[in-house]
Amino acid sequence: WLGAFRHVLDPTANVSVPDVRELCTSVEQCMVAGLSKSFATKARTMELSPELCLAVQCVARRRSAAHAESDWLDVCALVWDVYFFQGAAPAGTDEALTEFADRLCKVMAEFVDAETEQVDGGSMHVVLVLDKHTQQIPWESLPTLRKYPASRVPSLAFLRSRMATMRSHKPMSALSLNPKSLTLAANVHGDRVDGSHLFYVLNPEGDLLRTQAGFEEFVRGGPSTWHGCVGRRPTHAEVEHGLQADVFVYFGHGGAEAYVARSCVRAQKCTVALLMGCSSGRLEWAGEFDALGTATDYMVGGSMAVVGNLWDVGDKDIDRFAACVVAEWGLNEYSTGEVKIKQDVDQGRGRVSLAEAVCKARNACRMKYLTGAAPVVYGVPVYLQ
Repeated sequence: WLGAFRHVLDPTANVSVPDVRELCTSVEQCMVAGLSKSFATKARTMELSPELCLAVQCVARRRSAAHAESDWLDVCALVWDVYFFQGAAPAGTDEALTEFADRLCKVMAEFVDAETEQVDGGSMHVVLVLDKHTQQIPWESLPTLRKYPASRVPSLAFLRSRMATMRSHKPMSALSLNPKSLTLAANVHGDRVDGSHLFYVLNPEGDLLRTQAGFEEFVRGGPSTWHGCVGRRPTHAEVEHGLQADVFVYFGHGGAEAYVARSCVRAQKCTVALLMGCSSGRLEWAGEFDALGTATDYMVGGSMAVVGNLWDVGDKDIDRFAACVVAEWGLNEYSTGEVKIKQDVDQGRGRVSLAEAVCKARNACRMKYLTGAAPVVYGVPVYLQ
C-alpha cells in the first residue's frame, strides 16, 4: 500500500539536491504549464512541500526498475491531486496525467543527472524512526528493504546520543547522518564490542530440549570469560553480574522478563542483547505515551543494539535464525564448540554488523516471511572486535 513511495525507503536512492526550492519550483512550473488560464492563476499561488518534491525525484531515479512506469504515473497522479483538492486543477483524466508525467519526467531528468553518484546500498545502514502507531509493522521485510541492514531507534535524539558514544569510542572514525534518507553514511562502521565477554541463559525452564541440544556445546565451548546457565533459572546475582558483559544471549521464552528485572536492565549497561524468545522485541501500547517493552529497557540502560522478535515464533525456525546470526556476526569464532543446528543456507565468516547478520539470517528460516520477518534490531550498527 506504499505504492510508488516505497522507493523512498531504498537506501540506494540517495537524494542529493543543492537547492530544494529550485526543485520544487520546477515541479510547480511543470504543473502550471498544462493548466488552463483560470486554473493556472490559482496554481501559481501554491507551494509544494519540499518532502513531496524530494519523493518525486526519488521515484524518478528508480524509473529503470520493474513496475517503474506505473509507479511514476502514481506519483504524478498524487501531485495532480494536491492541486485538484485545492481547486487549482481540474479532475485528472488519463490523457492529462500522461502528458503531465511526460513533462515532469523531462524536468526530473535534469536533476537526476546533476546528482552525485549513487551510493552502494550494501555499504549503507537504514535507520527507522518509528512512532507508536507503526512500530509493530515489520518494515525491514518489505521487498525494498529486505536485502539491506536496518535497525530501529525510538527518536533522533537517541540516535545522536549513540553516535556521540561511537565517536568517543573511536575518534578516528568519521560519522555523519543523511537526514533526507535517514541512512548512516558509508564511512560509518558502527560501534565495537568484545565477543569474549558474554553472558548466556539457555533453556532456563528446561522445556526447550532441542534448542539446548543445538547450542549447549557452543556456549560451553567459549572462553573462560563466557559464563551463564544452561537448563536452569539464573540467580539474581548471576543476572546482575552477567548483564555487565558486552554481549547477553538468551534462548528461552519471552525476553527473559521472568529472570531479569527491568530495574536491573536499566541499571547495568549491557552493550548488546540477543533475545531469541517469543515477542521479545514487541513494544506494548501505552495510551498517549510511546510504546514500551523489554527492548526500550535495554536501550534506556545504554545498550547499543538489541535483537528481539515482534511476535511469537516457533522454536525450530528461530533456532535456525539464531545459528545463522551467530555465524554471520562471527560470535562462533570465540568458541571451540559447534552449533548443532542444521542450516539450509551458506554461512558467512563474520566481519559484518549485527544488523547485517540479522538481515542475512532471515533467509535461514523455513518460513521467511513469518518467522524470518519477526526479528528486528533496535539501536545502531555493532561489530565484534
